[in-house]
Amino acid sequence: MRAGALADRETIYYLNTNFVNLWVLNLDLKRHRDAKGIDGVSPLERVIIGGWNKDSPVDFQVISSELKLLGSIPLNDFLDENANNEVHGYRKFLKHSLTETPPES
Repeated sequence: MRAGALADRETIYYLNTNFVNLWVLNLDLKRHRDAKGIDGVSPLERVIIGGWNKDSPVDFQVISSELKLLGSIPLNDFLDENANNEVHGYRKFLKHSLTETPPES
């Protein structure tokens, strides 16, 4: 993925302009949830957990500033669907996720 969509200058510019990038290890989040219970985790953690895709090692998620899950896709599904053009597929996923509440430019 890094050599594909995330290496594209237009995609990088779009991300930097419209998003805050966040990496969360699902294993750490699961441990935190298991230790504190779902009511003991932060609202952001609840949204991320709610958007997990079963059996997916990695998910792409788009979350609004109001903590609403706008889009989520498992990495393996994304790669299968966009094998020929990750750059176009990733931008399409981002833009589709934002159709309800696009970021202000």
